[in-house]
Amino acid sequence: VTLGFGEIIRVFLNNMEYPVNVTNGPRGIGQIDPIHFWGLSLGEPLEVLGLTLPPVTLYYYLFLALVVGSVLVCVRLERSRIGR
Repeated sequence: VTLGFGEIIRVFLNNMEYPVNVTNGPRGIGQIDPIHFWGLSLGEPLEVLGLTLPPVTLYYYLFLALVVGSVLVCVRLERSRIGR
């Protein structure tokens, strides 16, 4: 029952475009602005040393840095006096 309910809710929200557009259907939410760091927009290609990095790659490196930072915090917490 739980799996069926989850699937029904996913399909319902994915198709919730008519009569009232709430989730924009399968296209998703499109009006969210890209992330900006110190004047650098992750929604635009970046030119580095003659190499053009697309926005998808910039987001990949951002999330990779967040995961590495989270792992480092967890390891440090585990080895601390509180984590023991």
